[in-house]
Amino acid sequence: MSKKFNSILDLNVALKNTVLRIEDKGKRKAYSDTSKSKKDVEEFPDYIRCKITDDPTGLNTDAELQIKLRTADNLEIGQQLILGNGKLRIVGGQLTFWANKTSYHGKEWIFVNASAKGDHIDAWN
Repeated sequence: MSKKFNSILDLNVALKNTVLRIEDKGKRKAYSDTSKSKKDVEEFPDYIRCKITDDPTGLNTDAELQIKLRTADNLEIGQQLILGNGKLRIVGGQLTFWANKTSYHGKEWIFVNASAKGDHIDAWN
């Protein structure tokens, strides 16, 4: 039997040489009363919401991305982040995808979302 494809990607590779600007930051709240949701917020209590101001591929320029972090204490709203060798990195950064099936106006829809998380943002050493 074949191994199932693992859709967890290295966030630093996915965003290499991308320029982000922090638009907002704060403390996360659980969206539901489930233990899974509460555990996720306990593990990654901070978030930053970023606007991608320059994507080398051109695909995501002007898009927004929210990143869950264990700590965002060293980051400020308005700060520019450039990810890549010799610049900054998201320590332990992971990019995953999740889907939600729902009905809208009598039709079935599947929405796919990206989830980005990491420990903190630091200099690339």
